[in-house]
Amino acid sequence: MSRRKTKKQKRQIIKYESSNISQEQMIENQAEAYYRALKRIEAEKVKSHDPKPEKQKYKWYDNILFDLNIFLWPWKISKRFSVSNRIYDSIPVMIVSGFLRLIGGFMWLFGLVGCGFGIYNFIVHEVINVLLVTCSISFVMLSLGSIFILAGGKFEKETDSNIIYAYSACIIALVSCIVSIIALLKS
Repeated sequence: MSRRKTKKQKRQIIKYESSNISQEQMIENQAEAYYRALKRIEAEKVKSHDPKPEKQKYKWYDNILFDLNIFLWPWKISKRFSVSNRIYDSIPVMIVSGFLRLIGGFMWLFGLVGCGFGIYNFIVHEVINVLLVTCSISFVMLSLGSIFILAGGKFEKETDSNIIYAYSACIIALVSCIVSIIALLKS
């Protein structure tokens, strides 16, 4: 038994001495190999993605017929028109992005009117305190309104269903909380 252990130890020592590579260099080599393997795997994933099928180009009257079909007889769409599978995701996206744009538009408009009101009060009454307070609140409303409008625009382009449903649930819950608070305050 002792002979086997000594032979193993001698073989390992010979291996390290013959390669003349320090342990740090070996770690660097392994890290470089791991990095290159990850890059190769990522490149293969990018190449393996199936290209999206091209949409059919309809003539102008085909689009009109499709729109009429949707409005007049939606449960029986003609077989030559293909409806996207993303239509189920489109409904919450349209509702949430429309809500974000509507709220952002109101906030932005409120900010503009507030700035105008502050400047008007400064010119007429020459009170600088009103100008500073009104313009600072208006600036915050302008920036928040712009952020909401931009968020609504970006959310329209979202394609991941998990993100769509999670974000839609949050917005709808927020709207329901606002409505319930208003209902409590009125009663």
